[in-house]
Amino acid sequence: YLSSGRAEDFGGLPVHWHSSLNEVPAAGDENPTEYIIAQELLDALPVFAFQCGEGGVWRERMVAANPAFDPASCDPADPESPRPLQIVLAPAPTPALTTLLRNLNAEGREQSEPHTAAGAVLEVCPEACKLGQDIAARVDEHGGAALIVDYGSDGRTGDTLRAFKGHELADILEKPGEIDITADVDFAAVRDAAEGMLSDRGDAFLKKAEGEKSEHRFRPGSARVFGPVPQGSWLMSLGIVKRVEALIESDDVTVETANDLFEGMTKLVQGDQMGERFKVMSVVGGRAGKLDVAVGKPPGF
Repeated sequence: YLSSGRAEDFGGLPVHWHSSLNEVPAAGDENPTEYIIAQELLDALPVFAFQCGEGGVWRERMVAANPAFDPASCDPADPESPRPLQIVLAPAPTPALTTLLRNLNAEGREQSEPHTAAGAVLEVCPEACKLGQDIAARVDEHGGAALIVDYGSDGRTGDTLRAFKGHELADILEKPGEIDITADVDFAAVRDAAEGMLSDRGDAFLKKAEGEKSEHRFRPGSARVFGPVPQGSWLMSLGIVKRVEALIESDDVTVETANDLFEGMTKLVQGDQMGERFKVMSVVGGRAGKLDVAVGKPPGF
C-alpha cells in the first residue's frame, strides 16, 4: 500500500509497491495460497467523523478555511494563534451522515430516546470495512490466512482522530500531506463486514443448481473470521515469554540486549501499553473438498 521504495532498503528482497489490494496479483498456479499480513494498515485509512449536538441532532465534522487567520499577524510558533484551517460542523445533514448513521430523521435527529449526550463523537471508516471484505474474499477464494494487527477497539470508536510528526503528537491540520493522520480501528465493524460478505458468498453458492460442478477449489463462504483479541494475550498464548527467555539465554546476548528484549516484550504485552490497545484479527481459509481447514481456532484465538 506504499507507493514508493527501493529494494535495497529491504536487504535486496524483491518488493512490489501497490496503491490498493486490487492491484496485488491474486494467488495462481505457482502460488496457489494467499497469506496476507496487515500491520497498522487500517488505522491509516480515512474516517468520517460525526458529532452529536443538543437534542440528539448529529452533524458531520468538516474542514474549512479559518476566517480569523491572517498570515501577516499570526505566529506559527504560538499554539493559540489562529491556523489557516479549522474543524467545523456541517450546517445541515450531509450525504455521509444520512448514509453511514442510522436511526436519524431527515434533519439528522435521533428518532429514539434517550438521545446521545451532546458532544459525543462517532467515527466511521467505510474503507476499512471494504478492505476487510476484500481480504476475506481473497482468503475465501484461494485459501491461506490473513492476520490484521492494529490499534482500536471491538466496537465503535469515539474522538480518536489524531496526527503524528516525528513520533510526536501534532495538530491534524498542520501542514496537510506532511504529517501522519490516524484513527482507532472499529474491529467490530470490520469483522461484521467480512462475515457478512462471506455469508453472501456462501448463500450464492448454495443457490446454484443442484449437481452443478463447482469450479472453486475452496467452498465459497467457508472461510472464518477470528477475533479481535488483545495483542498482549495473543502474544502470550503464542509463547512470547519462552521465546524471549531463549533469546536472552543465548551465549552471545549482552546484558544490554537482554534488557532491551525484556523491555520490548513488556511494551508489547502489558495492558497499559500496547497489550490492550492493539488488537489482532484473523481470517482463515475454509473447506477444500472434504477437508475443512477452518475447523477449530488458529493459535492465539
